[in-house]
Amino acid sequence: LEESRQRLTKLVSKLKDMRSRDQELNYQLQQNIEKLNQEIEERIKAEEAREEAMQDLENEVFQRERTQLELAERTALLRSFIDASPDLIYYRNADGVFSGCNRAMEELTGKKEHQLVGLSPWDVYSKEIAEHIVDTDQKVFADNQAITYEQWLEYPDGRKHYFELRKVPFYSKDGRHLGLVGFGRDITERKRHEESLEKASRDKTTFISTISHELRTPLTILSGELAALREGIRPLSIQHIESLWQEINRLSRLVDDLHLLSQADAGSLSYDWQVLDVSEGLEHILFKVDLEFAKKNIEIVFHNTSALILADAQRLHQLWLNLAQNTLRYTDSGGTLQIDIEQDEQSVTVIWQDSAPSVPDADLQRLTERLFRVDSSRHRQTGGSGLGLSIVKAIADAHHAQLIASHSDLGGLCWRIIFPKKP
Repeated sequence: LEESRQRLTKLVSKLKDMRSRDQELNYQLQQNIEKLNQEIEERIKAEEAREEAMQDLENEVFQRERTQLELAERTALLRSFIDASPDLIYYRNADGVFSGCNRAMEELTGKKEHQLVGLSPWDVYSKEIAEHIVDTDQKVFADNQAITYEQWLEYPDGRKHYFELRKVPFYSKDGRHLGLVGFGRDITERKRHEESLEKASRDKTTFISTISHELRTPLTILSGELAALREGIRPLSIQHIESLWQEINRLSRLVDDLHLLSQADAGSLSYDWQVLDVSEGLEHILFKVDLEFAKKNIEIVFHNTSALILADAQRLHQLWLNLAQNTLRYTDSGGTLQIDIEQDEQSVTVIWQDSAPSVPDADLQRLTERLFRVDSSRHRQTGGSGLGLSIVKAIADAHHAQLIASHSDLGGLCWRIIFPKKP
C-alpha cells in the first residue's frame, strides 16, 4: 500500500506538473491565437487597403488615359483647324529657325513640315524676301512686341502673292523667350482691287481732262472762226465753211464714240446676230477706204479667204473701219496694209498688219485703253479721238473674240482678231 501510495503521489505530482504545463501551453496557445487573429485582422485590413489603393490607382490611370485621349483629340482637332486654314501659320524659335508650320506654309515654301524644321528664312526664301523677313523677326525680338506688315511672297512655281503678315513673340511659363508665331493672310485680290481703284481714279481724272481738252479745242476753233465771220474779219467763203464743217464733224465723231462706249459699258448695245462671211465685210471696207489709202500711197494687200462666223454686220463694219482709220492715220506714206484670214475647226483669225512706224513693247497692251496715245501730240495732226481702238476692243469682246496686239513683220502693228467659228 505504501508503495502504491508513493506511486500515486508521484503520479499526482506528475499530473500536477502536466496540468501546470498544459495550463502554460494553453496560455501560450491563447496568446498565439490572439496574435494570429490580430495578424489576420491586420492582413485583412492591409488587403482592403491594397485593394482600395489599386482601385484608386486604376481610377487614376483611367483618368489619365481619358485626359490623354481628350488631349490627343483636341490636339488633332486644333491641328486640323490649323492645317485647314488658308492663312499661313508658322513658328520660329529664338534662333530664328522654323519649329513648325501648317499646310498653307508648306504650299508656300514647297517643303513639308519635317523638311522645314531647322531651316532659317535664308534657306527657304530668295535673298530679297529673306532680308525683309529676318529684319522684321529681329524687330519683334528686339522690341518684344507684335508687328503687322505687308509683303510679296513667291510660291515655288513662280506665282507671287501679296500677304498681310503678323508676327507675335511667345514665352514659356517662367517668362523665358521661346521665339515667335507668324500669321499670313493672302490679300492679293484686295491689293489688286485697291490698285485697280487707284488706276480707275487716275484714268477717270485723265479721261475727264482729255475729253474736256478734246471738246474745248474744236469749240475754241468754231468760236474763233464764227466770231471772225460775224465781225467781218474774215469773209464768208467755201473754204471757211469747210473748216467749220470739219470741226463740227470732229465733235460729232467724238460724241458718237463716247456714246457707243457708254452703251458698251452698260451692256445696252444691240446686236443683230447672223452668219456672215468675214471676207465680204473686209472687201466692203477696203473698197470704201481705197481712195484715202491711195492718196497716202499705202498699198493694200488682202489675201481673201471665205470664212463664216456669227456676228453683227453693222458692228463688225465699225470694227474694220476703225482699224482701217487707225492704219491710215499712223502708217507712213508709201507703206503697206496686209490682211490675211486663217481658220481651223474652232476659230477664224483675221491678221491685220501694217508697216512702220510701230510702238514700244510696253505700250502694246495699252493701245485699247481709252484716250491712250503712244505720242499724245500726234492726234492733233491726225484728228483721232483716241477712242477708236477702245471701240474695236468693245465690239470684239461682244463677239467673244480675242484681240491681240503685237509687232508686225512689216515694221508696224499687227492685230490678231480671233473669232469663234460658226457653230
